[in-house]
Amino acid sequence: KSKSPPCRRKRDKDGAPSRVEMSERVGQPPCSLLGYAVVVRIFIDESGTFGWAPPDISLHCAVISCSSALVELFRRHLEWKTSILGPHKRREIKGSSLSDIQLEQFVSRVILPTPDLKLTVVGIDTRITPKQRLEEWRDGISHYCLGASEFSRTRDLHPADRQYKEMSGWLWNRSPENLGQMISLGETIARVTQNAVIWFHDEKFESEFADFEVAIDRGFVRNREHEMFWREFFRGSSVNKFRQKPFIYPERWSKGRHVFGRLCSNADGELDLSPIFRDRTYFVDSSSSEGVQIADICANVCLRYHRRERWFDAYRALRPLIVDVEKGPMTLLVPANEGGLGGAFATTVQEEVAVHAKLIPPRTHRT
Repeated sequence: KSKSPPCRRKRDKDGAPSRVEMSERVGQPPCSLLGYAVVVRIFIDESGTFGWAPPDISLHCAVISCSSALVELFRRHLEWKTSILGPHKRREIKGSSLSDIQLEQFVSRVILPTPDLKLTVVGIDTRITPKQRLEEWRDGISHYCLGASEFSRTRDLHPADRQYKEMSGWLWNRSPENLGQMISLGETIARVTQNAVIWFHDEKFESEFADFEVAIDRGFVRNREHEMFWREFFRGSSVNKFRQKPFIYPERWSKGRHVFGRLCSNADGELDLSPIFRDRTYFVDSSSSEGVQIADICANVCLRYHRRERWFDAYRALRPLIVDVEKGPMTLLVPANEGGLGGAFATTVQEEVAVHAKLIPPRTHRT
């Protein structure tokens, strides 16, 4: 965990801060181009169940695009979608319902003409990740949150003590499938943020980072309280990830002159993505977001390739756009520990929290 506790912030009924315009909440540009904010936008959707019936690969795909390319990207997507559905412009096409030929047409007509568009793909293979491992990981991190609650209570850190206790209960009630999706999505957000910084490091893109945004398919995340817990999970996950492997900044950004560095640094000068997770990350209905619909279809292209383990035209065309700091076509996650935050990279506070957690009797799930 970072030094700042989870926080509640007044949000409107659509989940975004009340000062954010509707067109920004749903991950689409306004109908009028006048006054349209220049931003880097990321759209994320998943493909697969993250389950064991039967065990297989499931993944998240993130689409990175600059605002200057979004209008034409959405126009081409709407034209392609209309060619299949007819004039029902508001309808959504799910990637799972498309044939291989239709997917190839989507990639060639919608994706490939988009300048500077990049993809990041992260997944979990339940053939090599037992359900028991994720259950142990879930119980471990839930117990650790109880330790964080007790740590906060002994130091009169209110309301952090109550919030960590609530988060512990929320994690305790996650299914292994849900946890697998959370871990995959958290890793996707961290990696796509890193990839966006690397691939859009040129100074001509700097202004785009002033209002960085991430739009995620809402799926089953309907409860606003759950959204807060999801964001806190992403924030804590990214903070610990970048402590183990530091975030890579372009050399000319290293002195804190770039807008992204100023936006995402805490008082100690450490990377802190909290402003992105709390203020600029939105769960949206895919039916309302052309960007998330595009991410869904790209995710399905990648899923078919990885499950079949053979090339087909749509993936062959899409593959050059998939980027990662480790240069692989997909990051495959294998949770390896019990879910605690100890180890060589633990901070002093995390070590103290772990001590409090060890003093709390472990719980067992009802059968």
